[in-house]
Amino acid sequence: MEKDIKQFENEISRLRQAFNEATLELNKCRGGFPEGSAKVNFFYALSDAVAAPLFMKDPAGVYLNCNNAFGDFMGIPPAVIHGKTAYDIAPKELADFYTEADRSLFQNGGVQLYGTSFRRATGEIRDIIVRKAVFQKEDGSIGGLVGSVSDVTEIRQAEEQINLSLKEKETLLRELNHRTKNNMQVISSLIDLQTASVADGRVRGMLKDTRDRIRAMSLVHEFLYKSRDLARLDIRDYIEVLANAMVLSYQEQAQKVILDLDIDSIQMSIDTITPCGLILNELISNSLKYAFPDGKAGSIRISLRRREGGQIGFDYSDDGIGLPPSVEIKRVETLGLRLVNNLVTKQLGGRIEVETGQGTVFRMIFKGE
Repeated sequence: MEKDIKQFENEISRLRQAFNEATLELNKCRGGFPEGSAKVNFFYALSDAVAAPLFMKDPAGVYLNCNNAFGDFMGIPPAVIHGKTAYDIAPKELADFYTEADRSLFQNGGVQLYGTSFRRATGEIRDIIVRKAVFQKEDGSIGGLVGSVSDVTEIRQAEEQINLSLKEKETLLRELNHRTKNNMQVISSLIDLQTASVADGRVRGMLKDTRDRIRAMSLVHEFLYKSRDLARLDIRDYIEVLANAMVLSYQEQAQKVILDLDIDSIQMSIDTITPCGLILNELISNSLKYAFPDGKAGSIRISLRRREGGQIGFDYSDDGIGLPPSVEIKRVETLGLRLVNNLVTKQLGGRIEVETGQGTVFRMIFKGE
């Protein structure tokens, strides 16, 4: 086994040396390749064994050589290409482009890479990527350039097909979000109609709370329908709209309440932003209903910031009369606060702490996406 590997390495070394010697021989040539050189013939054979189209030009833009793959791609026999320029085998506008690119390469050196199109002898237009570099003669002067061509037509066509398919799916998703939002608005309107026919104030309040929860979820789909990104939304934009809508919904109770927002611009998925909206809906409605009795003035502060380690800190506070000291968020019986606890701990996989005294503070933290 070791002997076979050694023989293989020796063969590779021999081929590399032969290739280097052939390259030196090529660098000595002027205006073409010397015929009959075994080393040059080896180079020709090697280039023809390469699947990529390869070509060589002199500083005047004349094709010195090309492999069979280049001739096949052009639709012109290599023997016809030899001694020709780009103007002999391509339309003038393309030949002008190729000639200017060659001039820039000879002037600046290095490696040149660009994408363009090419009209084959059959009239077919192909998208290509060309990579070129200059080579020097033995005396150090520029001998010409060598280049390779990659046909990316099928790749471009596949990309266009994928993009078309994605646009179709985006259209369907937007329509789905739009219809979901409309359906939720219909449900909200039906609840409003039902509320108007109910005399019991407690039941009316429950129906209004349900309507507000539906509105918080509906707003997510409205944002998704209008957003460029159908998978994620900016939490700051969403909270600003939702919080102000909640305050307007409780105009009578919120006349002297100031809303203070400190929200980072963070992109979140619908699976995260919807629970956040429902949590906010419950907390704002509780504050506006109970924290500021008899038109008491006060403020509500909402903060959502990204913390170290990728976690999200979500703080909500008001300076109202506060919750009773005996309230434990994990054992509370009211639907709203029980919903808040479940959304934070189960939906978001986070934790929540409640501070009471001069007002109420909800400190929530959960893992960011």
